[in-house]
Amino acid sequence: MIDQADKLRKLMQERYQQRSKVLAVISGKGGVGKSNISINLALALQQLHHKVTLIDGDLGMGNLEVLLGKPASKSIVDLFESKLLVEDVLEWGPGSLPFLAGGTGLTDLIHLDQDKMTHFGEQINRLGYLNDYLIIDLGAGISENSYGLMLAADEVIVVTTPEPTAITDAYSTIKYMRNKGHRQPLHLIINKAESKAEGERTAANLSTVTKRFLHVDLRLLGILPEDNHVMKAVKAQKPFLLMSPRAQISKEVRKVAGSLSGSLGEQPSPNRFVNQLKSWFLR
Repeated sequence: MIDQADKLRKLMQERYQQRSKVLAVISGKGGVGKSNISINLALALQQLHHKVTLIDGDLGMGNLEVLLGKPASKSIVDLFESKLLVEDVLEWGPGSLPFLAGGTGLTDLIHLDQDKMTHFGEQINRLGYLNDYLIIDLGAGISENSYGLMLAADEVIVVTTPEPTAITDAYSTIKYMRNKGHRQPLHLIINKAESKAEGERTAANLSTVTKRFLHVDLRLLGILPEDNHVMKAVKAQKPFLLMSPRAQISKEVRKVAGSLSGSLGEQPSPNRFVNQLKSWFLR
């Protein structure tokens, strides 16, 4: 009986081992369109027949539910405080996109006890088993919370615009990550570019300085144009990919999704996200 119970326990552990890619989307400053990109990129990957869940990692100040036009009755806070199952906390946005809202009332993961953190890790692990991609939309800038979530991700996508202050803040964010020992692959999206040439210049300049001074390679994922369809979609609280599927911005986001889908490399090691997360916050 003991031997059978042990085999059953191991089987259940294997069953819920993480199989998804965890992508953290970050920016150096607010206002660069990071959350909008996170939403529409998740939908674009979904349209490529991937299973995707979007997670609002901006605890206490997240705005994904506002952009999605879907008020959330439960959030990531309930995973910690009420120890609910992740299936009971997930909400469903436009395009049947599952998302985990950031909620309010929880602004500091660092002081959570081990029991709550373990439960959270188990639930994210379950979510990872059920998806091909988990996309975490982190708050602008760097905090101990956001860095812990970023460190646990498999790949990080940095979003910036050609605006000088946005570029400077993006570089500062990458420098902070480098100084902290971050070694995961870094990708770059240039948003709100007035032209492809402007986007290419911005990417080339940022890539050059990060390579020269930080010894960090940035992979350009895509250049997204300044497009009035985005503001119309924000006002309507609908993703532009669904509201204006033929717009240039929608076409470019689908290209980014295709690039991610085709070249993200090997699958992560089982439970990597959970183990990294726990090691950071319970250190």
